[in-house]
Amino acid sequence: MNISNLEIDKIIEQNFIPEFKKGNYYQGIVNGITKLMEVLRTRIKKE
Repeated sequence: MNISNLEIDKIIEQNFIPEFKKGNYYQGIVNGITKLMEVLRTRIKKE
């Protein structure tokens, strides 16, 4: 159930940073954590 550094970088770049650049820190965190949970859920289901 590992997430690679490449996947983490992609999640950060696509989910956290765009909102952070707009000053929407809360939404960036929500978006990023939501995406991380989605990735982990799919990994858990596969095991």
